[in-house]
Amino acid sequence: AAVDASQIYLAGHSEGGVHAVHLAGDAGVPLAGLVLLAAPGRRFVDVILGQLEGKFRAAGLSGADLAAQMDPLRAGFDRLIAGETVDPTEVSEIPPVQQFFAACAAPAGLPFARELLAFDPVAALARLTLPVLVINGERDIQVSPTLDATALADGARAAGHPDLTLYLAPTANHVFKNEETPLAALDPATAGAAYSSAATDLATDA
Repeated sequence: AAVDASQIYLAGHSEGGVHAVHLAGDAGVPLAGLVLLAAPGRRFVDVILGQLEGKFRAAGLSGADLAAQMDPLRAGFDRLIAGETVDPTEVSEIPPVQQFFAACAAPAGLPFARELLAFDPVAALARLTLPVLVINGERDIQVSPTLDATALADGARAAGHPDLTLYLAPTANHVFKNEETPLAALDPATAGAAYSSAATDLATDA
């Protein structure tokens, strides 16, 4: 069957939202609209750093102890994005964090990783004119309903985007399943367990 190119909508979830915005900016891709589901509204590196900080806070770190963990990580990612080679042991003494950073800095995917980490979705979205729907769960512990979804919508509108709708689903988590626990009380270390649980239903307000 023929495909009506004027009726093609592109949807991206989480990191996929970054790629969807990037693709929508390609003049050669005919799209009728864009749907961003739990998509970052900050640079991807800032989302990652926010998630890591949340895990450190959940582990009981604060003040100078928290800064001692986060400052080298921020500096390391800045250097990585700038094109430097960074030893994972320079950014953390914690093996799982070193392993995560090493995966981001792996030579085979480094050009792509640098572009992804530094990508600014607000600036990219502001250059688009096609209709955009931004949806996020208010109980999403990975992509913030305020720092990401609301900031993305507000930033794009402020830059002149003509047709953007924001919807925040009150009880939805990152994968739009129902989450009974309020966002402020969620544990970053365990919240993801509900994502694939057969006992957890999709949020009815999503």
